Amino acid sequence: MEHVKDPDVNARVEAIVSLGNWGEKGALAVPALAEVLADDSEVGRGTDHFTSHVREYVMEALGNIGVKSAPATPAMIKTLNNYSDTMATNMINAIEKIGPAALPYLIEGLKSSNNHRGTIVVAIAYVGPEAAAALPEMEKVLSDPDEKVRNNTIQALGMMKAPAVPVLIKALNSKYIDVIEQAAEELGNIGPEAKDAVPELKKAMNSKYAFARAKAVVALGKIDK
Repeated sequence: MEHVKDPDVNARVEAIVSLGNWGEKGALAVPALAEVLADDSEVGRGTDHFTSHVREYVMEALGNIGVKSAPATPAMIKTLNNYSDTMATNMINAIEKIGPAALPYLIEGLKSSNNHRGTIVVAIAYVGPEAAAALPEMEKVLSDPDEKVRNNTIQALGMMKAPAVPVLIKALNSKYIDVIEQAAEELGNIGPEAKDAVPELKKAMNSKYAFARAKAVVALGKIDK
């Protein structure tokens, strides 16, 4: 495990990949892998390209190890502070493999002032049915001033299907027009299981915003199939 901090980038990558290939048997390496992610000095150990490269392999290894990697979730979230969309995708892929064990850490991430809540909500949707436990916190994120965060949250709620319908119904009364439009669209995508949304969608048909009216009409058509 000591090789995950080897000064040579290629040696670090080889050690990390090897640990990931052990699957659950690599669980003892999780603290060391998390330390690589959380260590800010790692940024100075090579070019940004190679540093990102190493951390991508760490994310993949943690995902391959699976449920025992859940305690590394905060370190994965912290890593998002240094990198962009590619690293976010790597984290989501890892969380999907880790599953529900990562959920408490993801919910805690939503409660913080973390700048990457838009990524965290999507990761939550990939946890599985147990993600419903995060709905109260996800509802709060719909009021985030960042439009991208709000949009990601609506999309994540749509991925969660029926359990998210009550939150999506409330979203139809948001002060943000983008939230209203996307909530209507996701309710339509859920289909007949979103039948409880019909009264609010009918109200949305009278919105002063043409696109919101259109989204509501389409949603009602899909729900009524």
